[in-house]
Amino acid sequence: MREQDYYPKLVHMAKLYGWLVEHHRTVKTASGRHMTAIMGDKGWVDFVFSHPVEKITLFREIKGAKTRVEPDQKKWLASMAASGLDVDIWRMPDDWPRAVAQLSFGRASAEQSLL
Repeated sequence: MREQDYYPKLVHMAKLYGWLVEHHRTVKTASGRHMTAIMGDKGWVDFVFSHPVEKITLFREIKGAKTRVEPDQKKWLASMAASGLDVDIWRMPDDWPRAVAQLSFGRASAEQSLL
């Protein structure tokens, strides 16, 4: 599976456990380029998960096993981590069990969540 194939699974898992979710989807332009409409600096994380009851916010970049982190992404990740934010890179599929554990507060198994 590609990293993008995990996006709806991550959203579904997060919603099951009461998280608010933010993700900007890319669009294909008429010229065939893929773009994300943003204003400001490039490299923002793929997902922000915020749990209003537990008062936890997670900033997560999703990558494939061999996909590199771009320089603009590294700047954001480093700045956010230096500010004390809970920021991480989930590499799929290897980090799927860790993602499930964090989003479900340890209540779901990785195998069950892919069904």
